[in-house]
Amino acid sequence: MMFLQVCLKFILPTLALASDCPGLLDKVWYGKYCCDDSDLGCYTTDAPIDNIPLPCCYDDTEVTFSLYTRANRETPVMVRKDGQLPSEWSPSRLTVFISHGWLFPMSEIYELMKDRFLEKEDLNVVIINWPSLDLYYPQSASETRTVGAMISAVMKKMVDEGGAAYANLWCVGHSLGAHVCAFAGRGTGGQIGRITGLDPAGPGFETEIEMLELGMVIDDITVGLNPSDAQYVDVIHTDTISQGTTRPLGHIDFYVNGREKQPGCRNKRDLLDLLDDFRRATGCSHGRAPDYFSDSIVSNCFISRSKCTEVDDLPGSCVPCDGATDGVCATMGYDVTGQDGVYYLETNKDFPPHCQG
Repeated sequence: MMFLQVCLKFILPTLALASDCPGLLDKVWYGKYCCDDSDLGCYTTDAPIDNIPLPCCYDDTEVTFSLYTRANRETPVMVRKDGQLPSEWSPSRLTVFISHGWLFPMSEIYELMKDRFLEKEDLNVVIINWPSLDLYYPQSASETRTVGAMISAVMKKMVDEGGAAYANLWCVGHSLGAHVCAFAGRGTGGQIGRITGLDPAGPGFETEIEMLELGMVIDDITVGLNPSDAQYVDVIHTDTISQGTTRPLGHIDFYVNGREKQPGCRNKRDLLDLLDDFRRATGCSHGRAPDYFSDSIVSNCFISRSKCTEVDDLPGSCVPCDGATDGVCATMGYDVTGQDGVYYLETNKDFPPHCQG
């Protein structure tokens, strides 16, 4: 019975095709594919995005945008790419888009994040739900491109028809959701105000460029999230070993507890973990980034007191900041502060609270 429940919840949803898709069983790894919707564009498997298959294309029934404001905290109003902007949305308020990652749509952490956002400020909060239940990870990774294009179209509508400023748009994404935000921002020419990447996914987005004339190989971060995707990109890294990435991807990157597993996370995963808590079982440290960010909305206490030069040597390459007030180099999270660069900070081993202040 338990096995059947797991199948129904996590496996059968992967059999559902998008309305516009190059194919499910063959998982097309080469060629070019254009979506029927011109807003979503065309895609290839050419470099640098040549290690994931072609994406499926979605519509407003498959990728949804749930708008919450202080006037409708509990009951969302839907935003549609091809419809009128809801009266509840206001261009004078900061609009925050929240995107989940692989396998975890509409998780409770995003609801908590939404509630904390609205308690903190008078905002438009849009929770994005997109088809990420494909157990074949490369396909979900590829879908970040078309989902990002849909978000970009909604953002353009808010600017062109609603009178919003691009600088007043912010996208917060976890795991693959960080790259969803990247493609959304990229679709606006990098004009949106901010992207916050919560442990951006590494697999499928870590490529290299062979510089033959220099006799060296360098990282290519243009595949997914990078500083050109928004006016400001801040990144929180919590799992550099398996599901996240070691690479700095933003203007400012925070490495929480270095390259170790996060406090309270076990080294090994077992079947009981899988059945009891699927999110934790597939990446406890990976899942801590949205927890930390959500906490930062309430308490501005995730403080870094050291700036680093080598992401492969944390905290060995980190030193106190010259002239820092009270030793504070940078602040991670909602009220991010600090000069561009790489920062290290630790969290409490016994929590809550996570932050040490």
